[in-house]
Amino acid sequence: MGRQGARSIPVKTFAVMMEDVDRAIVDEEDLGFIKIHIQDGTDRIIGATIVAERASELINEMSVIMHAGIGMKALAETIHTYPAQSEGIMLAALEFVRQKSAAG
Repeated sequence: MGRQGARSIPVKTFAVMMEDVDRAIVDEEDLGFIKIHIQDGTDRIIGATIVAERASELINEMSVIMHAGIGMKALAETIHTYPAQSEGIMLAALEFVRQKSAAG
């Protein structure tokens, strides 16, 4: 898409450091982060950035989530296995819910 066809979408990003993901710590793979980008004012996921040892595995889950149209609230309510590095994805979604609840 060229510049003329592009439009600005307000984005909010929720990040989790891999050093906060228990399985990443146990695996000694605690460098990096997971960022989930949503359209501001919604829970619609519009992208993700994953920089981590197992990024190629984690991005697959994000691809399915986005393709299925799963929002941050539903993602936060989805049980993830523990311990697993994909818990970082759930932690980012839980931060979205926490901030939304705090805002009222």
